[in-house]
Amino acid sequence: MNRIKAVLQKCWQYEIVHAAVYSALLNMLVECFNRRSLIGLVMIFTNPVLFLYNTLIILVTMSVVLLFHRKVFVYCTVSVVWLLLAITNFVVLCSRKTPFTAMDIYLIEDAIKVIPVYLNAFQIILIVLAVAAGIAGLVWLWIKGPKQQEKIHYIRTTVKIGLLLLCCMGVTHLLLLTGTISSYFGNLANAYKQYGFAYCFTCSVVDRGISKSDEYTPEYVNSLKEDIEEIVADVFVVLWKNAGRIDLQKGTLRSYLAAVARNFALKRINRKTDHTFLEDIELSDGKNFIEENFHNNYVWETVMSLGEPDSEIFVRRYKFDEKIKDISKAMGLNISTVKTRLSRGKRKLRKMLSNAEERL
Repeated sequence: MNRIKAVLQKCWQYEIVHAAVYSALLNMLVECFNRRSLIGLVMIFTNPVLFLYNTLIILVTMSVVLLFHRKVFVYCTVSVVWLLLAITNFVVLCSRKTPFTAMDIYLIEDAIKVIPVYLNAFQIILIVLAVAAGIAGLVWLWIKGPKQQEKIHYIRTTVKIGLLLLCCMGVTHLLLLTGTISSYFGNLANAYKQYGFAYCFTCSVVDRGISKSDEYTPEYVNSLKEDIEEIVADVFVVLWKNAGRIDLQKGTLRSYLAAVARNFALKRINRKTDHTFLEDIELSDGKNFIEENFHNNYVWETVMSLGEPDSEIFVRRYKFDEKIKDISKAMGLNISTVKTRLSRGKRKLRKMLSNAEERL
């Protein structure tokens, strides 16, 4: 017992150990707000791997304390930032189903405009007072808080923080490979509860959504506008010609117009899209083509160039013959999302493999 106590006392001499303990405690509080219950306090027992991983993410941000003499001030500042994010998420979830993400911060101007819709004047005043009190407390800590006198080796400390960051990235990659976490969330609310607030919010900072397609040129957008205008005109022509034959007892006028518009849109898409090659790559032609030539470098590079998660879905489905529901479960995606991405992947491959037979 004395030996264990001696080891703990020796470990406690290192500042990074302090930061790790504070990060774990902070993660418990953050998860309580994330799950809107005290169940966050027992996450370390219910899902220790994810708890420690989220703690590691917080620890990376907390490790900047090693670069400052005013360590108490830095500890409190980092903690306030994480708690502010967690409390904001808690408030947001009380008003909507989608959790708080980094994109909400980028849209802060619009968010400020709609605050009165979700909060009354008293609640807004309380929030303002709480923020003001927090800022005042941090200012007081900066002025009156303790200051460490020991010399800081900035280069050595920076290298340590960098190594900790690399360690976090390595753990992230390992957890992604093992399927413990996923970087693609079919249901964002469930992902926050399943993987933890720190990880999911960090993902929203790193990846803010779908990147802009290279096809979205001004000319392409203008052509879409022209198509929409022509479809609307065609729909009203059909309505004018068939006004006397529409039976509203079988459905509403809105549903009738929607069906007509959908048919015109599909016809226009069919005219613009080449359906001769990959549209026929269903599980018969396409699956055989890919399986028979999967080890060909050109086909492999083409499938990989689809990008994640499409390339992984394609490999799982057509190389390893996994069922769609199994792919959905393994990658944390909705079944409908997997089907949509498979369909979109086929359309991409139709273009990219148009000359494949000549190269194979």
